[in-house]
Amino acid sequence: MFVNLIKFSTADFISDMYRNEYLYFKSIHFFRKFCRIPGRSDPREGIIFHETGIPVQATGQICSLCAFNGEFPFLDDRMILFGKKVLVIWNPTPVIQNLQKRMTQSRLDFQHQRVEYIRPGKDGYRHIFQKHERYAYQQEYRLYIRSIGSSSIKLTVPNLKKVCDIVDAHHLCR
Repeated sequence: MFVNLIKFSTADFISDMYRNEYLYFKSIHFFRKFCRIPGRSDPREGIIFHETGIPVQATGQICSLCAFNGEFPFLDDRMILFGKKVLVIWNPTPVIQNLQKRMTQSRLDFQHQRVEYIRPGKDGYRHIFQKHERYAYQQEYRLYIRSIGSSSIKLTVPNLKKVCDIVDAHHLCR
């Protein structure tokens, strides 16, 4: 199980998330269609093959974080592509519990877990928490809201400032 979570982004965006206590969720559609950063974007993102072998495009929003255990991590240098500042969530349990409670009250399907990195065969990904092994350096922990909408959303997280800090990304990368 993870101990800490890290969100990479620009200095302005990380500062805004910290100051206004929210997490930003982007649509799956964004990651598949618009994010064209080599080594970061996955054109198969959210395309899931069910038992029938028919591909289905998942819908919803994702908040992508890095997960690490124990002491301060040293992440792959490629993570700098995601931003030069990071929001380190030292105690993610209350954050996730708060989001889970709010999503349940709103009758939205909220799931979270580490991403499993695989070498997909002809059947591709089996669920939203799988990515190609070429992205394993990301050490992603994914927060996922299944919804019909394709817009990005900001979800307020009360007391986020109490469980996180802002750090320069270069301190975390090898």
